[in-house]
Formats: sequence, structure tokens, C-alpha cells
Amino acid sequence: MIYGLTKGTDFEKICDGAAKAEAAGVMTYYALARMAKEQGYPEEVCPNVITYQRYIKGHIMDYTFRNG
Repeated sequence: MIYGLTKGTDFEKICDGAAKAEAAGVMTYYALARMAKEQGYPEEVCPNVITYQRYIKGHIMDYTFRNG
């Protein structure tokens, strides 16, 4: 079972920090996608950035799940 695996260990702080860093990354990629659209970049640029953003969200869920 993975849920709560790092709870109460030194690794819990690492996972918490990683989740916060990934969350900041998601917001950065979201802002980049909006800026690209506003600046008139080709439409295919924005979906690629948003797809990567969704990929990063999976990491956040994993870190959070491990910490319980």
C-alpha cells in the first residue's frame, strides 16, 4: 500500500516540498500557455503546454498520496 507510506519519515518533508514545487510549475505552465495565446503564437503551442501541465499534476497527486 502506497497511501501514507512516507508519513512520519524524513522523506515526508521531501515529498511535501516536491509537491509544492510541482504545483508552482503547473501555474507557471498555465501562465505560459495564456501568454502564448495572447501573443498570437500558433494554436498548437497552447495545447502542448496545457498537456504538460496535466502531466505534472499527476506528480502532485502521487506525492500527496504517499504522504497520506
